[in-house]
Amino acid sequence: MGSLMRGLIRAQMALPGLVRGLSSAMGGKEVHYTHLEGEHAGIAEIVMCRPHARNSLGKLFVNEFFHTVDSLRHDSSVRVVVVRSAVKDVFCAGADLKERAKMDNAEASYFVHRLRGLMSEIESLPMPTIAAVDGYALGGGLELALACDLRIAASSAKLGLIETTRGLLPGAGNKLCCNVCTSCTYGVLCRALFATIGYTVCVMLR
Repeated sequence: MGSLMRGLIRAQMALPGLVRGLSSAMGGKEVHYTHLEGEHAGIAEIVMCRPHARNSLGKLFVNEFFHTVDSLRHDSSVRVVVVRSAVKDVFCAGADLKERAKMDNAEASYFVHRLRGLMSEIESLPMPTIAAVDGYALGGGLELALACDLRIAASSAKLGLIETTRGLLPGAGNKLCCNVCTSCTYGVLCRALFATIGYTVCVMLR
């Protein structure tokens, strides 16, 4: 596992120029996956590229993420999946509040159900999943990282469940924090877990 992790870190550091800001190269897709080659064969990257909305979780973004995860589930050539961003200084900024403001109660309820379903689909992938977090991972964006098996965070990562400052629990339904410590609030627990992360590997057990 150690050599694999070192290889993943080297691959992440070597490849940013290939994907950052290249929405057009992804055919306009907000979520896309690609296979790495050569010594990194067997690794697939899920690349998030919604720069105008800082990779926020909108309807199209979530739908494309669902399709991507479903494709990977049936791809026998993939041994490990890395989830990363092609947008500078942001992993995922959480829910798209502009879209949410236009939804009625029924639409909002359905969308939250879809988000929870997406997190469950990521958690149930048959191969290991790794979130490569660089920049902001807030709200549902942090829950997206928590849905992966491992997290690699750059020193520039800024993580938070900001809804807890309004007395709200995270809405995407990730059960990890609750399973780890039911006596702590999400906000307090995650601040404790991530307070000392530099450029390192954070492993959380389910």
